[in-house]
Amino acid sequence: MEQSFGVAYRTLDELLAQSDIVSLHAPLQPRTRGMIDADKLARMHAGSFLINTARGVLVDETALVDALRSGHLAGAGLDVFAHEPIVPD
Repeated sequence: MEQSFGVAYRTLDELLAQSDIVSLHAPLQPRTRGMIDADKLARMHAGSFLINTARGVLVDETALVDALRSGHLAGAGLDVFAHEPIVPD
Protein backbone atom coordinates (compact mmCIF):
# COMPACT_ATOMS: atom_id res chain seq x y z
CA MET A 1 0.00 0.00 0.00
CA GLU A 2 1.44 3.29 -1.11
CA GLN A 3 0.91 6.35 1.02
CA SER A 4 1.51 10.02 0.39
CA PHE A 5 0.09 13.21 1.85
CA GLY A 6 -1.50 11.11 4.58
CA VAL A 7 -3.65 9.19 2.09
CA ALA A 8 -3.37 5.44 1.66
CA TYR A 9 -3.88 4.25 -1.91
CA ARG A 10 -5.60 0.93 -2.56
CA THR A 11 -6.20 -1.13 -5.68
CA LEU A 12 -9.75 -1.52 -6.92
CA ASP A 13 -9.78 -5.13 -5.70
CA GLU A 14 -8.67 -4.02 -2.21
CA LEU A 15 -11.34 -1.32 -2.11
CA LEU A 16 -14.06 -3.72 -3.21
CA ALA A 17 -13.12 -6.23 -0.50
CA GLN A 18 -12.97 -3.60 2.26
CA SER A 19 -15.96 -1.39 1.49
CA ASP A 20 -19.54 -1.67 2.71
CA ILE A 21 -20.68 0.73 -0.02
CA VAL A 22 -19.02 1.15 -3.41
CA SER A 23 -20.06 4.22 -5.40
CA LEU A 24 -18.86 4.59 -8.98
CA HIS A 25 -17.78 8.01 -10.26
CA ALA A 26 -15.78 7.22 -13.38
CA PRO A 27 -15.92 8.42 -16.98
CA LEU A 28 -16.69 6.02 -19.79
CA GLN A 29 -13.40 4.99 -21.36
CA PRO A 30 -12.26 1.72 -22.91
CA ARG A 31 -10.60 0.72 -19.61
CA THR A 32 -13.70 1.48 -17.51
CA ARG A 33 -16.29 -0.23 -19.73
CA GLY A 34 -17.44 -3.33 -17.83
CA MET A 35 -15.05 -2.59 -14.95
CA ILE A 36 -17.49 -4.09 -12.45
CA ASP A 37 -18.04 -7.62 -13.72
CA ALA A 38 -18.90 -10.91 -12.00
CA ASP A 39 -15.35 -11.27 -10.67
CA LYS A 40 -15.34 -7.77 -9.16
CA LEU A 41 -18.80 -8.26 -7.65
CA ALA A 42 -17.62 -11.54 -6.08
CA ARG A 43 -14.73 -9.64 -4.46
CA MET A 44 -17.21 -7.39 -2.66
CA HIS A 45 -18.06 -8.77 0.75
CA ALA A 46 -21.47 -10.24 1.43
CA GLY A 47 -24.06 -7.68 2.36
CA SER A 48 -22.39 -4.73 0.64
CA PHE A 49 -24.01 -2.22 -1.71
CA LEU A 50 -23.10 -0.98 -5.19
CA ILE A 51 -24.10 2.50 -6.37
CA ASN A 52 -23.67 3.59 -9.97
CA THR A 53 -24.47 7.15 -11.00
CA ALA A 54 -21.66 7.36 -13.55
CA ARG A 55 -22.25 5.37 -16.74
CA GLY A 56 -24.43 2.29 -17.12
CA VAL A 57 -21.92 0.26 -19.09
CA LEU A 58 -19.38 0.38 -16.26
CA VAL A 59 -21.32 -2.47 -14.64
CA ASP A 60 -22.15 -5.89 -16.07
CA GLU A 61 -25.89 -5.72 -15.35
CA THR A 62 -26.45 -9.47 -15.74
CA ALA A 63 -23.72 -10.19 -13.17
CA LEU A 64 -25.20 -7.53 -10.88
CA VAL A 65 -28.66 -9.11 -11.04
CA ASP A 66 -27.09 -12.50 -10.24
CA ALA A 67 -25.23 -11.02 -7.23
CA LEU A 68 -28.44 -9.44 -5.97
CA ARG A 69 -30.62 -12.53 -6.51
CA SER A 70 -28.09 -14.77 -4.77
CA GLY A 71 -28.06 -12.43 -1.76
CA HIS A 72 -24.34 -11.72 -2.07
CA LEU A 73 -25.04 -8.00 -2.42
CA ALA A 74 -27.58 -6.39 -0.09
CA GLY A 75 -28.61 -3.89 -2.73
CA ALA A 76 -27.75 -1.60 -5.60
CA GLY A 77 -28.59 1.99 -6.37
CA LEU A 78 -28.61 2.75 -10.07
CA ASP A 79 -29.25 6.05 -11.79
CA VAL A 80 -27.90 4.86 -15.14
CA PHE A 81 -28.27 1.72 -17.22
CA ALA A 82 -26.49 0.21 -20.22
CA HIS A 83 -29.63 0.63 -22.32
CA GLU A 84 -31.93 3.53 -21.60
CA PRO A 85 -34.78 3.85 -21.17
CA ILE A 86 -34.78 0.64 -19.17
CA VAL A 87 -37.31 -2.05 -20.04
CA PRO A 88 -39.60 -2.74 -17.03
CA ASP A 89 -38.90 -6.51 -16.97
